[in-house]
Amino acid sequence: ESWAAGGADGERLLYNAGKGGTTALWVLSLKDKKAAPFDAVQSPFATLTGAVFSPDGRWVAYASREGRTSSAVYVQPFPPNGAKYQISKNADDGHHPMWSPDGAELIFVPGPGAPLNAVRITTQPNFTFSEATPVPRSFQVLAPSYERPYDLSRDGQRILGLIDAATTQAGAPVAPQIQVVLNWFEELKQKVPTGTK
Repeated sequence: ESWAAGGADGERLLYNAGKGGTTALWVLSLKDKKAAPFDAVQSPFATLTGAVFSPDGRWVAYASREGRTSSAVYVQPFPPNGAKYQISKNADDGHHPMWSPDGAELIFVPGPGAPLNAVRITTQPNFTFSEATPVPRSFQVLAPSYERPYDLSRDGQRILGLIDAATTQAGAPVAPQIQVVLNWFEELKQKVPTGTK
């Protein structure tokens, strides 16, 4: 099992439960200590979903293969009502979704060695999202990993990322390091003006 972030009220946890080569997404209510599958979300090959609640706790973003050869990033309302939105493109191997602190953007890795992508999200009056835009950063996520190898600062202005220790420069191993990207949100706003759908 792998545990994921709780909802806005801190009363729920998302987690992955693996059985027989399949991973299913579950929700645990901390209040009544009951667990239930999240809308029958499953992924083969014991692939983790990386599920996360939106900051307001009303949406869940996750990655799943769901009958595909590669992973895709989806968003569903919480609690689920049958609506499901595929955020990453079919050609992507989308994984590691993460919400911005204000819930207005969803960031994900579109594939091994690819830059992060950001999608503007609008939930009212209807759920809509923009085309993905590459996020400026100086590190690459080389391959899918069990844990999300990047995070945002609380103000959403800095991306922190881990670099694969196997990365080499001119044939020499590079020591692991943390790189901080400043003002990435301002650069992203210049590339995708507010209101773009």
